[in-house]
This record gives sequence, structure tokens and C-alpha cells, in this order.
Amino acid sequence: MKKRGIFVLICFIFLIVSILAKVNACGCGMAIADMKVFNSLKETQAYLMIDIKDQNNYNEMPFFRMVSMEEAYNVTIVFPIDGVPVNVSGKKITAEKFLEDYKINDAETYIEKQSFSGLANKFRMDMKAAASPVFALSNGFVGLVWRSMSFGVMKSAMPSLDYTNSLGGKGLNPIAHYEFEGGSMDIYDVKSMDTLGEFVKKINITLTGEVEKLVTKYNNYYVAVLYLNVPSVISEDMKSQLKSCPDQLENVKEALQTKTEFSYDDIWNLTKGDCEEPLRELIFSVTNGNSDVNGTLVDMEFTGTNKFFYPTSIVNSYKYPVTDQKYFIKTPESLNIKLESSKVDKIAVFDSERWYTVKSTEDDIKGKIIVADTGVKFSDFFRKINQALYENTSIMVLIIYLIIIMGVFVLYYFFRGKEKISRGDIGLAIGMFFIAGLVLAFIVMLAKKKFKFALAIIILWIILLLLMFI
Repeated sequence: MKKRGIFVLICFIFLIVSILAKVNACGCGMAIADMKVFNSLKETQAYLMIDIKDQNNYNEMPFFRMVSMEEAYNVTIVFPIDGVPVNVSGKKITAEKFLEDYKINDAETYIEKQSFSGLANKFRMDMKAAASPVFALSNGFVGLVWRSMSFGVMKSAMPSLDYTNSLGGKGLNPIAHYEFEGGSMDIYDVKSMDTLGEFVKKINITLTGEVEKLVTKYNNYYVAVLYLNVPSVISEDMKSQLKSCPDQLENVKEALQTKTEFSYDDIWNLTKGDCEEPLRELIFSVTNGNSDVNGTLVDMEFTGTNKFFYPTSIVNSYKYPVTDQKYFIKTPESLNIKLESSKVDKIAVFDSERWYTVKSTEDDIKGKIIVADTGVKFSDFFRKINQALYENTSIMVLIIYLIIIMGVFVLYYFFRGKEKISRGDIGLAIGMFFIAGLVLAFIVMLAKKKFKFALAIIILWIILLLLMFI
């Protein structure tokens, strides 16, 4: 059996949506649980890394973090896949550790440094950061004292449920079974159930809306059934505290199921009252990927194929938004990828590997592994130049300011006409600059009737002022 493909491990998580009294649906397929369970679940992170080893071998590693706002629950998730992996393993891990251990954080840093948009943004930020101190300096000793005083003011100012195969007894036998930390997975051959649509009928799920479209789209895929334990973010102590404010707790749960980010005012309005502290802790635990609540990493190994697939478009059928999504493909520098659907957003090269990030979820990630040609390697060279510029934008900013200052006085030199400036005049202007900056130097030069020189000085002061607002 050809192992092409990959998993539409369709975002595991997700599901949490609505299908009838006892079942909800989500982008990953269908989850089997009662309404109480779905009303307490929230998916916070959905990450993917396709780790290409060589031209015919790769690993696909979906990471997701789903949490319960009540008890810990076991959840069964059904989703289509495009091939059968030779091995599946998994483990519990925090989002923070996953991003660190698998170099996702490093990849994002290099992608930022090696992209033109990242360079432009860094340069703009450095220019903005330099504008205020440079303008303060342009006002001499008085300006530096004022800035120092202003800066000083600002600175002060889980139940254990059995993993039973809920599909047993329905005449369906898995062709592969995998056990791993925190869950297990069964894979079913499409021939044993005809189609995905026929499969969900056999397990008594009524299809509506987006889920019906999902079944039609992936009608002829294999089917994987994932059994997971979803941890609770509420400790026993928090449960006892929250008993006194059930209505407020439900409001917070509803907000957490429908929003991914909360402003200070949002949190204040949701939590003010007797249960403020535990409710704030609940919001933090659900929305912050760096908390100590684990997610699940599933590592699927595929061999003997140069094609890969992941159904990212499935997230468009989610009812509840996922807080954070990241999709990466990694190859050795000697290899490249060719996507048949979806598109690469940005690319970076480091540690002899090339990283691709995909942000669009309009189309599934579908492509093949190819050899990197000269054009790709040439582009890598320019990405490294972009990175060198990124890491030295402070020097670029200094050069820009020197060009501005020198440019103003060079223009004065060519257009000064018959106006004569002595060394004494220059020394006096510099002395006034040190005392109270360019404005005082401008006034003194006006008094000495050095009008064009005074004009050059005040023009420079105005330019430095305007740069504060760019």
C-alpha cells in the first residue's frame, strides 16, 4: 500500500461545533461526545510541521492543545487521511516546549530576518526608536535634561475514562492501531466502509452545514479515529471558588469559545466581582500557550513517497476560532517543495535547512518533494544578505541621520550665495547648540544676520521634529 500522503490529521482539535443533540462537529471531522463536553472544550493551539528527511521520507507532526473548562474528558475525533503512516507516536508537551524543541521559534525569527517586509519593519522601528533621543539631542543640554526627566516619570509610572473503541460492534475493523502517551489512533480502510459519508452514517452522526460539505470533499479518503484525553485547566481549588458565581463563569466560557484575544477592558468586564482571581486565571490558562497545560504532539512517519498532504482548509468550517495556528514545512537545503495547492508565505534558511511557512487556509497543503535548483539557492543567498541588513539596521539609521545632517549643510554651502560664515560664527553656533540646541543657535545666527545659515539650522530642527511623527 502506497504511503503517500498524509494526514488530514485534520487538525484534530477543532471539532467543537454543532450537529444535533448529542454530537458536535468541527473542522477536523466529527467528534463523538455529548453536548456538555463540547460546551466545555476550547482549542487554543493548532501547529503543524512537515519535516522532510530526503526525497522519499518525511514526518508529519501536528500539535494541538485542546483544554476543558470543566473536568478532564476523553474525546473521540474522526477525520479523513490520504495515506497510512508506517509509524505513529505521540506525547504530551506544552506549546512553549514544542515551539522551542522543534526550532519553530528559531524558524520564525529567521523568517522575519530574511524577509523584505521584516527588514522594512525593523528599519522603521529603529528609526522611530532613534527619533526621540536624536530630537532631544538637537535641543542641546536642555533637551537631554527634559528627556531624562520624562523617561523617569514614564518608567515609574482529570477523571480517568477508558479508551474504548466506540465503533466496535458495528462491523468496522481498523487496518492499523497506534498507542501513544495521552491517546490512541485507529485507521480504517475506505473499502471497509465505502466512503467517509457512509462511515459517519454507521456511527449514527447526522450531518449538517459545513460538516456535510467536509464529508463530500473528503469522500474517498481513509478514516482515522483518534482517542484523546483533554485536560482540565480548572484546579479543585478553582472549582470550589467558582461555585459561588456560576452565571459569570458561563459568560467567561462563552467568551473563551468565541474569541482568541482579550483586551484589559474585556478581562475586567468579564471578571470583576467576587470571582475575579479564579476567572482571570481561567482566561490566562486557556488563552496563553505558555501555561503548563499540555497539548498533544502526534508524529507520523511516511516513507516511499515524495508527496505530502495536509487539509488546512478544514479550519474554515470551525465554529470556534483557534487561538494560534502555525504551519511549517522543513527540508534539507538540497531539496525544495512544489505545492499543487495552497502557497508558501515566506522562506528562511538556517542550520543547513530551508523552512517554509504557509498561512493561507483557503486551500489544503498539497505538494511534492523536489531537488533545489540554482534559482532556489540563489534566492537563499539574497535571504542571507537581507538578514545581514536586518541585523545592522541601527547602523543604517545612523547613516540616514548623518546623510540628513550633512545634506542640509551641503545644500546651504551651495546656496549660501555671498553670505560669509567665519570660524567664530560656526563655533558660536556649536556653543549655542550645546546649551539649548538648534533653536537657540538659529536665534543667535538671526541676530548676527546670518539668515541663510539660520534657515539651514531651523530646517534641520524641523526635519528632526517631523521624524518623531513618521
